[in-house]
Amino acid sequence: MRKRNARRGCMLLVSTLATLSDPASGGPPAPSNEVAQCVENHVKAQTLRKDAKLVQSREKLLTCSRSCPNVIQFDCSRWLEEVDNLIPSVIVRAKAGANDVIAARLFIDDKLVATALDGREMSLDPGPHRVRLECAEGQEQRDVLLVAGEQGRSVVFKFTKSEAPAPRETKAAAPIESRPVPAYVYVSGGLTLAALGFGAGFAAAGKSNEKHLLQSCAPDCSQGQFDDLQTRYTLANVGFGVAAVGAVTTAVLFLTRPSVQESPVVSQRGAGLHLDAKLGLSPENKQVVIVGAF
Repeated sequence: MRKRNARRGCMLLVSTLATLSDPASGGPPAPSNEVAQCVENHVKAQTLRKDAKLVQSREKLLTCSRSCPNVIQFDCSRWLEEVDNLIPSVIVRAKAGANDVIAARLFIDDKLVATALDGREMSLDPGPHRVRLECAEGQEQRDVLLVAGEQGRSVVFKFTKSEAPAPRETKAAAPIESRPVPAYVYVSGGLTLAALGFGAGFAAAGKSNEKHLLQSCAPDCSQGQFDDLQTRYTLANVGFGVAAVGAVTTAVLFLTRPSVQESPVVSQRGAGLHLDAKLGLSPENKQVVIVGAF
């Protein structure tokens, strides 16, 4: 078939050159290289058509139907109309929910052909094609088989549009009445413990000193030694007395603390103050050491 087309092209070239060289044909003779190009497009258009490469065949026919001698234009124009009716086309669309997707990259047979979807038909050769779409909503790929003459084939990509869930209505809960422990209750309790430790320390020191005096100098101890022992017991009694008053005060403050309205979501109790107390007794130096941290 191709040999026959080539033979027909050669005969057409000879006929065209003869026509152009005949003064009776009218008009100036066309350059020989342009005529050769016309004949080549004429022959290639037929070969491409038989190979189902209709898009390329149409390009050749468009060229030879416009700027070639009349005898060639006649064939090319007639074949161009036939090829136009055979070339299939596709229309690619994409939807995300109820909205059309416009901004997208369109690939056909791994070749980028568009950076936005405009709804226009795209001409393709008959046969299988791979259509891929990339957009903000994701990417998808379709295998499409086009038949000669199938025009306006619709290829639709559908993406699921991610919608934010509607905010839930929350009803404000009724405030809760509570009685948190105020900071001053902790302060009072800490001072009570400190006073108790103070009294206990001096009481222990006095007891130890008394035992020492009984074993060493009693009943002939000096007045100074006796005064020192009495001072220790006096300080112990003062400590115990302050501790007793502090305990009563702390209890009263705790029992009479006020009520407050608190949110049921966030509740802070007893925040702001913590007391750590450590008591130490040094028998050697006869001293009581109280260490506290607030």
